[in-house]
Amino acid sequence: MTRTIRILQGALSGLAASAAIVIATSASAQADRESAQPVETTVPMELRQEIERLTAAVEALRADLGEAERIIADLQLEAERLRAENAALREQARGMNAGGAAPDAPANQSAQAPPPTTALDPAIFETEGPLASPSHLAAALQADYEASLTPPTGTPNDGVLTRYFAELGRWAQLSEPRHEVFRGPVAWVVALEWITPRSPGVQLRFQVIDPFTGAPFSQRRLDVRVPDRLADIVAQRPGHQLWLLGAVVRPTVRVDPQRREPGYFDDPQFIGPYAAMELSIDAIQLEAIGVEADTETTAAQ
Repeated sequence: MTRTIRILQGALSGLAASAAIVIATSASAQADRESAQPVETTVPMELRQEIERLTAAVEALRADLGEAERIIADLQLEAERLRAENAALREQARGMNAGGAAPDAPANQSAQAPPPTTALDPAIFETEGPLASPSHLAAALQADYEASLTPPTGTPNDGVLTRYFAELGRWAQLSEPRHEVFRGPVAWVVALEWITPRSPGVQLRFQVIDPFTGAPFSQRRLDVRVPDRLADIVAQRPGHQLWLLGAVVRPTVRVDPQRREPGYFDDPQFIGPYAAMELSIDAIQLEAIGVEADTETTAAQ
C-alpha cells in the first residue's frame, strides 16, 4: 500500500509539474498575443497609407509623362516652324549685304584687293530693344522669365520640380507672339579678338561694342563660326579689330535641372533658376570699320 501511495504521489507530482508548464506556456502565449495585437492594428494602417501615397505618386508621374509626350510633339512642330522662319530671316538679312558678294560666291578674295571699308553710321544701330546687343537680349529674356514663371523655393520635392520643369520647357520654346522680338537680323559693332580654323569655315571670338561710346556692352565674349568667304575678308586685314557684323540672331533657352544660380563662369548665360541662354548667330556680312583702303591696291583696281 505504501508503495502504491508513493507511486500515486509521484504521478501527482508529475501532473502538477506538467500543469505548471502548461499554465506558464498559456500565460506566455497570452502575453505574446497581447503584445502583438497593437502591431497587427498599426502596421497594416501604415502600409495602407504608404500604398496610397505611392499610388498617388504613380498617378502624378503618369500625368507628367503624358504632359512630357505632349511637349515633345509640340517641340517637333515648333522645330519645323523655326526652320521655315530661319530661312525667311536669312533672306531678310541678305538685304543688309547689298552690293557685297553673293553668299554662295567663291571664297577667292584673298588674292584680290582688300574690300572697301565702311563708315560708322549710328543711324543703322538699334539703341533699344532686345536685339541692340546680347546684353539687351539676356535682360529681356530675364524679364520675360520673371513675368511668366514662379520657380519653386526651398527644397522642393520631385513632383513639384517635375511640374515646374514641364512649365519651364513650354516657356523655353519662346513660341508666343511676344517672343518674336527676341530673334531677327542685327547690325553689331564687334571687336575681333582671334580667329581659329574650323571645318567647315572658321571661328571668330569677339565682344559686341556700343557704337556710341566705343565701350563693350559687357565683358562676355562670343564664339561664332563663319563661312570661308567672311574669313577671307578678315584675313585681308590682319590685326584689324573693329568690324561691322550683319547676322541673324536667335536665342535658345537651355533647361538645366542642376543649375539654380549663375555660377562662377556663368556660361551659358544664366537667365533664371534652371534656365540659361545660348545664342545662335548666323553671320551674313563682315565689314571693316574706320580703315581706309590701301592707296596702291585701290589704284590698281
